[in-house]
Amino acid sequence: ARDVAMVYQDARGSLDPRMTVGALIAEPLRHFGIVPKAQEETRVGELLERVGLPADAAKRYPSGLSGGQVRRVAIARALASEPSVLVADEAVSGLDVSTQAQLLTLLRKLQQEMGITLVFITHDLGVASYLCEQIAIMYLGRIVETGPTDAVLNAPAHPYAAALRGAAPRFFEPIPEPLPGEIPSPLDLPKGCRFSTRCPMAQDDCRTRDPQLGTLGAGRAVACLHPLAPSDT
Repeated sequence: ARDVAMVYQDARGSLDPRMTVGALIAEPLRHFGIVPKAQEETRVGELLERVGLPADAAKRYPSGLSGGQVRRVAIARALASEPSVLVADEAVSGLDVSTQAQLLTLLRKLQQEMGITLVFITHDLGVASYLCEQIAIMYLGRIVETGPTDAVLNAPAHPYAAALRGAAPRFFEPIPEPLPGEIPSPLDLPKGCRFSTRCPMAQDDCRTRDPQLGTLGAGRAVACLHPLAPSDT
């Protein structure tokens, strides 16, 4: 659908290596009839410029681009359809810190300038804190806590969200202990709460009752029978 566009984690694999960058970006323009054919080249150049690439990059192939440049091409291609929602799956993973910072700044700038909704999928809470106003924490395919990013990360209500925050490395502090046990198979989920087999706060009812998202107030919700109080975190 035109309203939703995607930037994949494997950005290079999502681009046809037989096509030039210009042809890759022009494809959604043509498919959705965004501009007349005579204006495609100009529009491609504008999109490349918007993501920080020179217009002559349109003549190159993905194989001749760096990892950061490929991500920028993937973003430009996603923006070509003029979506209202941009989904970015681990869009900066596997890149050096400097390139990550540049791409995160670009994504935030694009979101603000174009007024699009950015759904950013990441395992890095630092990235989420920098980029996102709202956050949803997932465990085994289910949202366990959601709300304003700062509020959730500063005072998580779900034990898994608290464990994620606690697992973040800190200078001059010992490496945090991992959660006990193994992550259950999605094909053989535990009874009750999915996190009960690893939760340090689990009680008997957690192993029999499946908690649903419940409102905490202030735009927050948590799926936990015994949510943490701010003093617990």
